[in-house]
Amino acid sequence: MLKQENEVNQLLGLYRDLRNFLSRPIDGVHYSVAELSLLSLVSDAGEEGCSPSTIADFLGWKRSQVSQTISSLLKGGLIEERVESRDRRRQRLYLTKGNETELKELIGRLDIAVNEFTITHNK
Repeated sequence: MLKQENEVNQLLGLYRDLRNFLSRPIDGVHYSVAELSLLSLVSDAGEEGCSPSTIADFLGWKRSQVSQTISSLLKGGLIEERVESRDRRRQRLYLTKGNETELKELIGRLDIAVNEFTITHNK
């Protein structure tokens, strides 16, 4: 029973650390890991764009977290929303033109941060 309790405590600690990691800013970047994760998905979607529900499903986020993160990135001018031509009720997200270089730099910093987190928690 003690071993199982210990494992549960370790998992809870890792979960807490991961949540803190996802919400913290990265050195030299004014976007959080969560924002960079969303940007990466939108970038990968390319010309097809990416729906908020796809982001929520892929990242395992609540819809409210997706909405907050999208709002922040819209304000920052890194993404734009467009109404889907086939279904006017749906919106898709796209990178704004001219931000590809900045995005690559941001994703590079995200990779460094993820590697640091992985190294810290694989000890």
